[in-house]
Amino acid sequence: MLRPKRILLAFHWYLESLHQGVLRYCVERGWDAQLLNSDTLPLLRTGDIDGIVSMLAVEQEHPVTKFVLNLDSPVVELSRAFSQKTTWGRTPEDCELIARRAAQFLKERPVKSFVFVAHYPWWNHNIRSAVFQKELSTENHPVQTVFLSDLGGAEHAIAPLGKFLASLPSPVGVFGSVDEAARITVEAAETAGLNIPRDVVVLGFGNRELVSKWATVPVSSITIDYEQWAWEATALLGDMIDGTASPGTVRAFPPSGIIERRSTGLDPVNEQLCVRAITHMRTHFAKPLSVSALAARLGVSKATLERSFDRELGCGVAKKSLLLRIEHAKALLQQGLKTEVVSRECGFRSYRAFIAAFHRECGMPPGTYAGRR
Repeated sequence: MLRPKRILLAFHWYLESLHQGVLRYCVERGWDAQLLNSDTLPLLRTGDIDGIVSMLAVEQEHPVTKFVLNLDSPVVELSRAFSQKTTWGRTPEDCELIARRAAQFLKERPVKSFVFVAHYPWWNHNIRSAVFQKELSTENHPVQTVFLSDLGGAEHAIAPLGKFLASLPSPVGVFGSVDEAARITVEAAETAGLNIPRDVVVLGFGNRELVSKWATVPVSSITIDYEQWAWEATALLGDMIDGTASPGTVRAFPPSGIIERRSTGLDPVNEQLCVRAITHMRTHFAKPLSVSALAARLGVSKATLERSFDRELGCGVAKKSLLLRIEHAKALLQQGLKTEVVSRECGFRSYRAFIAAFHRECGMPPGTYAGRR
C-alpha cells in the first residue's frame, strides 16, 4: 500500500488560520501534513516529501527560503496570488493593494489629517507608506509616517505617539501597517486623552483577532480569508503533484474586505448583528431566507442589516449568503454528492441557477470541480 501524500507547511511566521486551511484539505484526503521544523527537516534532505505549501521570508538569501525553493518537489508559495516557486514581485503588488484599500476607506471618513504607523522601515512597510501617501496626496491631504522604532520601539512609543497625534488637525485617520501597530496607536491616543473614533480613526491590516478584536477599543482591519486561501493553495499543490497543473500556474486571492470595529466607528451592536445573521445562514443552507425575511427574523430593518454587512464585511447580505452556500457546495462535492443533490442542499432555486452561480464564483462548473478534486 502506498503511503499517503506527505505535505510540509513552511510558514515564515505563525498564523493559525493558514495552518487550518492546509490541514483541512489534507485531512479531507487522508494526506500527511507536518510543519517544517527540526523534526521534519530530515525529510527535506532525503526528499521524502511530495510538496510544500509555504509563506517564506521574501529575502532570497534567507537560509530556509534558499533550501525550500531549490528542492525538486513542487512548492506553492503564498502571496497575493500564489503559484509554484513564484517570483517575489507579487508581494510588493500585495502591499500596494492593501495601502490603496486603506487610503480609500479612510478618505470616506470625515478625516482632516492622515498618519501611517509601522514598527520598522522594512521594505513592505515602506511600500505601503509610499502608496498610502500617494493615494492621499492627490487631494492635498497631509500625510505623516511614523516608525515606532524611531520612538524607542513599541514599549516606549506610546507617550510620544499620543502627543504627536494630539498635535494634528482632528480627526486623524491612522493606517497601521499591521494590527499590532494599530493597537499601539489606539493605546497612544487614549493615553493622550483622545477619543476613539471621534478624534482618531484607526485601521489595521491582517485581522489578527488576538490583537485587533481584543484591543481596549476593537480595531478595524483589512482582512484576507487566510484559511480558504491556504486551502486553495494546497489544492493547487495537489494538482501539481498529480500533473494536472503546470509549473507557474497562478491563482489570485486578494484581500477580501475590511472587518470594521469600533476604532472606525462601528457600533458593537451592528457587529453582533452580522454574527447572528451569518450564524442563521450557516444553519439554514437548504432554505435560505430572503434579505427582508432574515432582517425580520433578527428584529431589524432590511436597511439596517444591509448597512451592517456593508460596513463589517464589505459586501451585501445576499452576496455573503451566496458565498457561504458556494463554500458549503464545495464541501459536499468533495464528499462525492451528485451536483443535483448539492444544488438542493445549498438552497438554489434551480439546478441551472446553481451551475451558473458556481461557475461565476469558482471559475468552473461544479462537475469539473468535483472531478478535479
